[in-house]
Amino acid sequence: MSKTIKVRIALEINSDGEWFAYGFTRCKSWKEAMECFDTLDGETKRHWITAEVPLPDAEPEAVVGRSETA
Repeated sequence: MSKTIKVRIALEINSDGEWFAYGFTRCKSWKEAMECFDTLDGETKRHWITAEVPLPDAEPEAVVGRSETA
């Protein structure tokens, strides 16, 4: 059984379907991620995407995530 790690990715999407995502190990809040956002035009919505991802020693595979609205 391969080891996995839980990741959180901040996602911003606008009404045109354009999106921007950002994340790193220490990104725990929207306040920390805000410097990278506000680049999309129009009304936007923000979500956290969380997923269990295999560590690098495992074979790459598709990862299923779930969204948490910010």
